[in-house]
Order: sequence, then C-alpha cells, then structure tokens
Amino acid sequence: MRANHMNLKKQLLKLTNDLRKIPVIRVLFPFLTGILIAPIFNMDADPGFIPVIFMMLIIGVHFLAAPSSGHIIRIFMAILVFLFFISAGIFSYHTSVRQKIPDLDEKKTIVAGVIKNEMSGTEKYRRLTLRVKYLMLMDTVIKTRQNMVVYLNRDSAVCSLLPGEKRVFYGLLLPVKNRGNTGEFDYESYMKRRNCHFILFADKVTTGGNSNSDPPSLRYLPERIRQRLLANRDLSDPDESVLCALTLGYRSALDRETKGAFSKAGAMHLLAVSGLHIGTIWYILDMILRLPKRKGWQVLKAMAICIILWAYAAITGFSGSVTRSVTMFSLVTLSKTLQRSANIYNVLLLSAFILLVVDPRRIFDTGFQLSYLAVFGIVAVHPLLRSLYTPPNKLVKWIYDITAVSISAQFATLPLVLHYFNQFPVWSLLTNLVAIPIVSLIMFFFIISVPFYFVTPGFLILHKILLTMTHWLNQTVGWISELPHSVTGKVAVSMPLSLVMLGIMIMVILFLYYRDIRLFLIALLLVSMGLLFSAYKVHLAKCYRSIEIGNFSNSTTISLRAGLARYTCCIYSDTVNDPYAIMYTESLAIEPVTLAKNRIVETNVFSKEDHEGIVVLSDQLWAIEMDTISILIAGNCDPDKFKYALACRDWSMLIFRKGSLNIVWEFPSIGKECTMICDGTLSHYETLQMARMIPEVYICRSEGAYRKLWRSHTE
Repeated sequence: MRANHMNLKKQLLKLTNDLRKIPVIRVLFPFLTGILIAPIFNMDADPGFIPVIFMMLIIGVHFLAAPSSGHIIRIFMAILVFLFFISAGIFSYHTSVRQKIPDLDEKKTIVAGVIKNEMSGTEKYRRLTLRVKYLMLMDTVIKTRQNMVVYLNRDSAVCSLLPGEKRVFYGLLLPVKNRGNTGEFDYESYMKRRNCHFILFADKVTTGGNSNSDPPSLRYLPERIRQRLLANRDLSDPDESVLCALTLGYRSALDRETKGAFSKAGAMHLLAVSGLHIGTIWYILDMILRLPKRKGWQVLKAMAICIILWAYAAITGFSGSVTRSVTMFSLVTLSKTLQRSANIYNVLLLSAFILLVVDPRRIFDTGFQLSYLAVFGIVAVHPLLRSLYTPPNKLVKWIYDITAVSISAQFATLPLVLHYFNQFPVWSLLTNLVAIPIVSLIMFFFIISVPFYFVTPGFLILHKILLTMTHWLNQTVGWISELPHSVTGKVAVSMPLSLVMLGIMIMVILFLYYRDIRLFLIALLLVSMGLLFSAYKVHLAKCYRSIEIGNFSNSTTISLRAGLARYTCCIYSDTVNDPYAIMYTESLAIEPVTLAKNRIVETNVFSKEDHEGIVVLSDQLWAIEMDTISILIAGNCDPDKFKYALACRDWSMLIFRKGSLNIVWEFPSIGKECTMICDGTLSHYETLQMARMIPEVYICRSEGAYRKLWRSHTE
C-alpha cells in the first residue's frame, strides 16, 4: 500500500516537473480565458485600465514586500499575474472589436476604398474584398476602417480590378446578418471577426483618384504576384484549379464536385495551404541552403528561410492555416539556430499566444482550433503509437509513420469535427496514406519551378509534371470518395459534449504517459458526465415540441418537431429546388439531438397537386395540418379566395410569402390566437408595407426565422 502511494506521488511529481518545462502555458491559459469570457462583458469604456492596475499591483508587491514573507508573496504574485493576463485577454478582445459602425440598412451608398484581393467568380456575380476608407450617404461622408465584400454583375463592363487600386463603387449596401434559422452557421459573427459588417451589390465602378500609372502600395504586392502566377491558367480545368489551391492557396476556382470529393475522402485539409505544405517547403529549404556551420552563416540561413516562408504566406493571402504554420516553423528555425532543443509544446503554445495577441478573435475560428488540436495530437499521440510497434524495414516504417500521424491528428480533432460538421470521413486514413506523398511531391516540384517561372520552356516542362501529379491526386481522391460508407451518418454533438470528449482525450493521453490511476478515474468521470448530459438532452427533446418558419429567400419552409420526430414542408418559389434549403432541412434531423424520424415534403408554387399534407386550396394558396396546428399560406393568390379560406376556420398560423402584398390592402379582422408571419421570400419593400398595414405581423427578413417552443402535454 505504501509502495503504491509512493509510486503515485512519484508520477505526480514527474507530471509537475514536465509542466514546469512548458512555461508558456502559465501565460497562454489565463490570456485565453480572458478572450473567451470577454464577450460576456459589455464595456463601453476603455478596458485598458484593468491590466494597468494589476501591473501596478505586481510592481508594488515586488518592491514593497518583506523578504521574510516569501511563500505568501509568491502565491499572491501568482494570483496577480494570473489576473493580469486574464484582464489583458479581455482588453485585447475588446480592442480588436471596438469600432463605431454606421447604422445603414439596405440603402444606395457610395463606397470608396482600396481593393484587397483579385476578383473571384460565381455563376451570377464577381466578388472582391474592399478595404473601405469612406462611406458617402446623401450629403454625409462617414470615415471608417473596415473590410467590405463587393459583388459585381457578370455582365459588368469592368474586366479586372487589381489589388491595391483605389476605386469608388455605387450600389445597394446590405448589413451582414444571419437568417436566424436553427443550427445555421453563424455567418454574421464569422464576417465580423474579419472586420466585415456590410455587403455591397455594386451598380457602378469609377476610379478613386489615382491614375493607372500610380504604383500600388507594397502591402498589395504579394496579391499581384499571385495574380501574375495565376495568369494564363485554365482555372476551369479541375487539375489546374486543385494545383492552384495546393500551391497558391487560391480556392475560388474549385467546383462543387471537386470540393465534394475531397470532403467525402477526408482530404479537404490538403486544399488549404497548411502545416503539410509549409513543412515540406521548410524541409526543402533546409536541405538546399547548405551553409557553413559558423554562427553568422547559420543566422543568415535562418533569416533567409523565415523571409521565404513569410513571403510565401503573403502570396497565399495570409490565410489562417498558413500564418499558424509559418509562425511555428519560424520559431523552430529560431530555436535551431540558437542551438537550443526547444520543447515542442512551448513552440506550439508560443505560436498560438503570438497569433492571439495580434488578433484575439482567431480563437473563435474553426480552422485555428482544428489545426492546433491536430498538431497537439501528432505531438502527444504519435510517440505512443510508435512505441507500440517496431517496423521491420524502412518501407513499412514509412507507411506506419504516415498512418500513425494521420490517426493521431484525427483522434485529437474528432470531438470538434463531430461538433462542427456532424459527420466524419471514414476513409480518411486511406486518403492520407496515398495523398500525402503525392502532395509532398507536388510541393517539391513547385518550389523547384518557381525560379524558372520566367524561363518559359523550363517552366512549361515542370508545370506539366505538376499537372500530371495533380491529376493522379484527383483520380485517387475521386476513387476513395466513391467507396461505400465514405462518411458517417449525421450525428449531433453539442459544444459542451465536445468539450467533455476533449477532456476525456487529454486524460487518456496523460494516463498512458504517467500511469496514474487518478487520471484514468477522471476520464471515467468525464465519460459518465458525457453520458448523463446526452441522456438529459434526449429527455428534454422528448418533453418539448417546436415549430419553425425558416427564413429563406427562395422557399417557404415550415418544420414541426414533436419529441424525436420532425415533419418539414417546403414550398419553393421556382421549379428547381433550392439546394441550400434542401441541405438545411436535412440537417434538422440532428437538431437538437439525432432524431428518430425526419419526414420532408417538397413542392413548388406551380404545382396544382396536394403533397402529403400540403393541400392546394387555390393558385398560390395552401393549407397545412401539422399535429394540432393549422397553417394557411398565401402568396400571389386571388384576394376573394384568400378571404373565403380565412373565414372558413380558425387558423393557428397565417404565413405571407412573396406576392402576397396584393391581398392585404383591405385585410380582414382575424382572431387574436392566429400568429401572422411574413417569411423570407418577401422583398424589402413588401415587408415594409406589410409591417405598416399589419403592425402585429412577425417579419422573418428583419427578425430572423420564427420559432416557438412549448412543453408537450403527453409527457
């Protein structure tokens, strides 16, 4: 018994000593805590005084404390330092989001600014990002500093707009808003974290005061270099578009089929320039730059590698994955030059701390979270897997290492992947085993081809080799994506449950390293918490019912959930079903938990037939019975038939869709129990008129999707 106690004490001491070797965690953890809790505090005043107060307290305690009270002072100083970094995280977050945004709502506006990147195309629009300098509304000029997404019609006379050019746009300005549908991606927060609050649909484009001979700012030079590298490439070719995504981080040319194949095969991370790509470039540069071992030459080599890596990051657009990877490899290069064996956890956490200091909003990015978890998994789990098996030869060792790395990364990222994407690619291990060597070869030949870019014959030969290897990659990924059961079924994993899963994963890893039974017991406790939490969510889902009227511009969507069953009706404004609305209604099968039944009925405004509960009363006039709820849906129908249908019975809900403005000029009286809703298909003008004529109507376009929740009487 005593021996076991001593062994546990020894393991705990080892864990404590290992944590002391990672001093960055003492800074990163409170700073990260401050960023995460910062949105809770609504600070109108400058929060910078809080960390200043703690800093003054730290300095005061350090100089005024008596030497005899060492232990107490150390504890007090540790608490002050902890609170200082929490307050610094809060201050950093509020500083990054603090900006006075003008209150503009769907108005014609003149916008002046500098183009940030090259135009990318869709079927209907061309898209670019503008760094806004001024907004001009009527006679008022508003000076601002923000980004703005600008859409131009395909038939616009503007052929090309280059990064760094000053331009003035005139068009309809729309605020970035969520639709408010249940479980939908939070696009508004996503754009605001990128300092983008408005979208402009431009009608006219003029020059912004600089002639074509004026050189652009150096900050836009990398974008121009990338545009030069993309010139004369047939981006409609799937091989060429994938090659541009792999090497230059240009993903706008990827078609839906290619993205779908890579997603099913679990290879989407290959299309984003990330650690694999940067690591390959770093390894090639380290081999090519063979300089003398003297310290001065090694410093020069480190500077050259870092400059090249950051230049490449600039050309690829400083995406989140590239910035993270380049920061980590720059720190690795620095530690190698200083001839210090850097703790990889210190490098990992220090890079995260640096990036969060620059932009604390990064912590909310899915890519940021997944990339650091993947690296953590490789660093922590891969050594454990290597210790389980000793390969007999180099080929088996190479295959086993790639497989072990892939398993490690997927094990660490699984909780967040299930939460954000609600599915998992089954064949991702096979994909990584085959695709990673091909991608490494592509990056190798790409680095070689860059110096020969202006030597046309040499470049064409190397480019042909790159396209051939990219074709192999596409064929392989396409074949794997067609394998049966390429992805798991939809599964609902909430953020609290995902965090519990992460806690279990960390405890299991620590137990395998330190063999402390208490760590294993904590993991079992977390498993119990996860099971109880899941059971409680299922119980709540069974006890409640809900109805939701979706906010879509091209369809009227009504969804009723009763316990673990859901019934959804969709009426489309066109004969072609809206693919986004279809994807959304299918995703409702996992909201709020994975449901047992999910029935979807679809029709369109031109159909004259009834569809499993959707009864056509007249042209663009429908009735739906859902459980005890009766719903009347009116579009551009006959006013007399609408009044007759309205008077026939007591309706629970009345939904107005596009074209219904002509039936409400003489709106009849209606029971107070009837809920009236204008769905998202109505135009801005129609909703304004509806709100004026029927003050009690709910407007989905401005208020988001309508949702009502009530307790089931049967429970």
